[in-house]
Amino acid sequence: MGRFSFNYWIFDLDNTLYPPSSLVMKQVGQRIRSFIQQYLDVDMIIAARLQEEYKKKYGTSLRGLMLHHQISADEFLEYVHQVDLAALETNQELAYIIREIPGNKYIFTNSTIKHANNVLAKLDLNDCFDGIFDVRCAGYIPKPQDEAYQEFIRHYGIKAEEAIFFEDTAINLIPAAAFGMTTVLVAPESSRQNLIPYIHYHMSDVTDGLKQILNQG
Repeated sequence: MGRFSFNYWIFDLDNTLYPPSSLVMKQVGQRIRSFIQQYLDVDMIIAARLQEEYKKKYGTSLRGLMLHHQISADEFLEYVHQVDLAALETNQELAYIIREIPGNKYIFTNSTIKHANNVLAKLDLNDCFDGIFDVRCAGYIPKPQDEAYQEFIRHYGIKAEEAIFFEDTAINLIPAAAFGMTTVLVAPESSRQNLIPYIHYHMSDVTDGLKQILNQG
């Protein structure tokens, strides 16, 4: 991957721009279960089962809850993203690298713009991107549903064959590759998935990986 190979640099947010060890998404998962338990008046075992069932089938628990239980999406999103971001650390090196990479840079997330801005502020990345495309922008249709990618591409006028997409969840790379994007799985070495055609590259850490790309330019 050369420095000038792509005109569009697309990044997932959570567990991609910062390591999973921060446990931010663990908190989100806990709050999703809590929301389901309270809203549907079920025990935590059933709440956990529904959370995983809907996430696996629809891409997010929210989508399943909207389809099957007519919940308020905004109420859900506000509740589940009330998390402690204290473990996130300023990443000035990543900020410098992203600013130096030529091209348009976007966040593509299943969370909200509000949550994304909170995370980016903690990481000191809040002025590094040209746009944030969240689940609301996609009409609450999440990755990995094709419609979310179609709307993202349409919204920013992206040429998929000129784009590279960084994402920690392998299944979310399937549509990206199908639309013609170059894909990068950002995950620990133990999660490396070779010989899978929709994963073109692998990075254990987005800062180190991007630094190598920048140095190739």
